[in-house]
Parts: sequence; C-alpha cells; structure tokens
Amino acid sequence: MSYSTLPHKPTVPLEPFRIAIPEEDVMELKELLKLSRISKETYENTHAEARDGFGVSRDWLIKTKEEWLKFDCLYWFTDCYNSSIYAYRYSLGNKRDEPSAEKEYQKKPVGFSFFPKELAPTPVKWVEFVANVVWSREHKSGGHFAALEKPEELWQDVEEFVAVVWK
Repeated sequence: MSYSTLPHKPTVPLEPFRIAIPEEDVMELKELLKLSRISKETYENTHAEARDGFGVSRDWLIKTKEEWLKFDCLYWFTDCYNSSIYAYRYSLGNKRDEPSAEKEYQKKPVGFSFFPKELAPTPVKWVEFVANVVWSREHKSGGHFAALEKPEELWQDVEEFVAVVWK
C-alpha cells in the first residue's frame, strides 16, 4: 500500500471529536473577563446555565470552541484564507492605481445589513453616500461574524435584498 492510497473502509471505528476544557481554564477565562474592558452585560443573561452572571459555562465554552474549530478547519483546509483577506488588503495601507471604491459612487444596487457589534460599524446613511442602497436593515445585535452569530437574520436579509433587485 502506498501512502497515497486510502483504505476502502476504516480499520478503526470513528469516534466523534470532543474538546475537553479543564475547570481551571474556565475559571481563568472568567477572571480575564473581569479584568477586560468587555462589559458585564455582554455575558450576563446570555446563557441560563451560567452560575456567576458572566454567562460563561463549561458547556458554552465547549460548544463555542467546537463551533469555531469547525469553521476554522473548513476555512483552512479549503484554502479559502488567501481569497478571503483580499478585502482587507487596501485598508491596511496597500494602494492601487485605479480609483478606489471610496472615491467612486457605486451605481449598482446594494443591500446593507447593519450589525452594531461590527468592528467598524458603519451607519446606513454613510453607505448611502458611496453606494446605491436599495435595501437596508439595522439589527439590534450581532457583529463581525454575523453569519455565525445571526445566520437566520442574515439569510433573511439576503433573501429580501434579492427579492428587491431581482425582478
């Protein structure tokens, strides 16, 4: 058998992947949260199983780590990283010769979903100065990873925008 050949059936039964988080790690995270600038309200009342008001419990951490690991692996192993950072390229100091989107009004129809916890939240009115905004919605929660945090709401936004422009 060469290294490039895979067996037709696994020789060892597959087991589900699990992440174990020791109690001391949970406690360390809670202590760090107390010292951080993150407001207590961010974590309070989020998770009913929390014991101390921070909303951080072992179950929540395990679920969160597994969720991020799943998405990170999908992102890394599909080699999406290279193309996904393209949008950040010019905001980090690289300049290009042709006019930038900031200097040219975008005439194509644009939909815009505002999530208040975005890294750089941009009000809808500002977007309207640079683009032909035909549909927008301001959400009460969510942020930079809206597709992970609020998938139903974001998908509803996409469907409503498409319904407006695709007649």
